[in-house]
Amino acid sequence: MEIIFSDTKDGNQTFSAEGLFYHSKYSPQTEAERFVQSFTLPFSPDIIFLLEPGLDYCSNLITQKFPQAKTAVIRLFDSATIPEGNWDYIISFTDKSLFKQQLLSAFGEEKLLSSAIFVWPAAKNVFKTQVPLVCQTYKEILEECKTLLVTRQFFEKKWLINSYNFAANIQKPVLPQIKEEQSIVICASGPSLVPSIQILKNYRDRFILFCLSSATSILLNNDIIPDLVITTDGGYWAGHHLKQLKAYKNIPVAAPAEALLPKKLLAFNNIIPLEYEDESSFISTGILKLAGIKTLKAVRNPTVSGTALYLALSFKPKNVFFCGLDLCSAEGFAHAQPNELEINNSCFDNKIKSKTGRIASANFNSSSLKIYEEWFCKFENPGNIIRRIINNEYKHNELGNIKDIQVKEFENLLDKISECTPIVFLEQNIKNQDCNSLCEYILNNLKTEKWQKQLFPADFISMKNSLDQNNIDAIKTRLDKKIEQLVLKIRKKEYAE
Repeated sequence: MEIIFSDTKDGNQTFSAEGLFYHSKYSPQTEAERFVQSFTLPFSPDIIFLLEPGLDYCSNLITQKFPQAKTAVIRLFDSATIPEGNWDYIISFTDKSLFKQQLLSAFGEEKLLSSAIFVWPAAKNVFKTQVPLVCQTYKEILEECKTLLVTRQFFEKKWLINSYNFAANIQKPVLPQIKEEQSIVICASGPSLVPSIQILKNYRDRFILFCLSSATSILLNNDIIPDLVITTDGGYWAGHHLKQLKAYKNIPVAAPAEALLPKKLLAFNNIIPLEYEDESSFISTGILKLAGIKTLKAVRNPTVSGTALYLALSFKPKNVFFCGLDLCSAEGFAHAQPNELEINNSCFDNKIKSKTGRIASANFNSSSLKIYEEWFCKFENPGNIIRRIINNEYKHNELGNIKDIQVKEFENLLDKISECTPIVFLEQNIKNQDCNSLCEYILNNLKTEKWQKQLFPADFISMKNSLDQNNIDAIKTRLDKKIEQLVLKIRKKEYAE
């Protein structure tokens, strides 16, 4: 796109693009002032997005009108041709999915739901295709943020109770020591895990084996003992994948305090406490600190596979091999068999609600798999040490910089690897947990706005974005009742077995 700069009547600058002037030829500053004066919002925004304003005549004006808000420009021009200006954030729109990822990672769902977007008038004429696409993508992001916030509000309370349960019942916390420059295999539960099973058995002494919780039953039923099992899910059904570990007390489990771990598992198995390195984990971090439990740093991720990958890389391995990481819908079972959830679900199959229909329905719902796939596709793969084992008989998608290798090639690589050094688990000496102190700590903090905002984010956003005092008072009343109910649950946990 050809851009031609010229002086304006009042001594400022303007330019033409696609034969159209992007700013006033007489007084672009006055033009910008009138434009910003037209901004009206029914709430106090955290972020104001301006879609391709060209030269920066607006950022200071927006800051004057909304002093509490950050200013962010969405660039459609080549950034090399337009000066950056005084914006707090500069975001280039080149790809829809990348744009979504940039906004979510930079701002998070709460700030995005307290944001607004305005379009510079000339942008609609110069970027006739891009402007509607950006606006539509922004609307989609807000809808996704609403879903994320509602999901968080549902799970935050579960994560709190799980964290209490974790700190109150853990008996054998350990920290792993893994020698550097070794090979680590991570087993997920996709159907393509099956062709690798025999190779994993034959070469079991050549690698450290991480097992995702959903793959536990598959490995154990094939007499393959993982070095550790990783679980991150805080939901009820996630606990079913760990059932068989009750009979394998020698298998350690790596998990954040937010994950759902059965009390018997916490009492008898070695547990590797993981601690997420993000601002949103301050509740579980505080509970673990009060209990005197040392942790291994971990990275929160949409999928346990991502957390497992970061954990493996933290030990500076020579190779990381993924088995069963399909990340796409399958024609048959979505997971390799046996799978604990499939065993549970099959009990309810009948002629009216058949197994075939249930499996087909599950495979159609692949939106979460798409999110996981996009994350892996954008992973940089430093040193190209991460590889995925595939078999052409099973459906799979490309994963960007993560190279795919066939099962036979995987076997050939293992042939060249010498025997690995086992993991050493360092035991922690913790005092008998004072459940009363843990409970009191939680109950006292539940009175604070910081904890309440974390546990009930949707309610706080609703109050922030409302100018109707009656509506705000109604939300506060509902919030008080929710807090009372949560307090009762915590008090019951204090005396739980």
